[in-house]
Amino acid sequence: MDKFFLFFLAYLITCPKAFADDVSNDTRVFYNGTGEVFFKAQEPLVLKLNNVSFVLDKDPESAEGTSENGTSTLTLKFKDISNEAGQLSSVDLVMSFSESMGYWKMSKGMISVKGTANGTQIDNTDVAIHGQKIEAPRRFSYHCSRVLSYKPVNDTNLVLLIKGIQVQPFEITDDRFGRSYDCQGFFSIALLTAIFLAILIGALLGWGISMLMSVNAPDRFDDPKGKPLVVNALE
Repeated sequence: MDKFFLFFLAYLITCPKAFADDVSNDTRVFYNGTGEVFFKAQEPLVLKLNNVSFVLDKDPESAEGTSENGTSTLTLKFKDISNEAGQLSSVDLVMSFSESMGYWKMSKGMISVKGTANGTQIDNTDVAIHGQKIEAPRRFSYHCSRVLSYKPVNDTNLVLLIKGIQVQPFEITDDRFGRSYDCQGFFSIALLTAIFLAILIGALLGWGISMLMSVNAPDRFDDPKGKPLVVNALE
């Protein structure tokens, strides 16, 4: 029983990492910003305009990265994105990062879109988008399995969705991501559940042991000064 519980506890603790790394080869995207910035997502980026969803191509027109003086930038350019409800001639996404005090963070996101959606002409240039905070310690990459949404402050008609992001804008070595800093944090739901179950089972086990220890053997006839127990045998 104890071995089974330890195995179950270890599975609960490690399963978020397993799910985080389980990225389908059919859908994942990877953008190499000229070796300066690495960007990966579990699925292609989705841009919603006027309630129309445009799936950005796995292979952009260009992916460029720059890094100097504590700042880094990833620029993705997409061309000719279309579906039944509209067509986008160009989509430019710029993500800027900065580092200080041993951490790096995404300091700014900008998007430019030209095209039509639901019959509406769209011509947005350098629109600032805001959403989930992205930051990690130096030499670490940032990872989040959830769907992150980014949009302008006062405009709900433009939303950028990123699922299963992993990004590293600084100190890339050996052409691979560094250790991941997950948005879930150390105390995930699975870990808290495991801790709660461990406390509950430990409390039940302690209560059971205390109940067993409180059981007293019958000592009514164990007094050496008292009258001995006599059992008459009938022949």
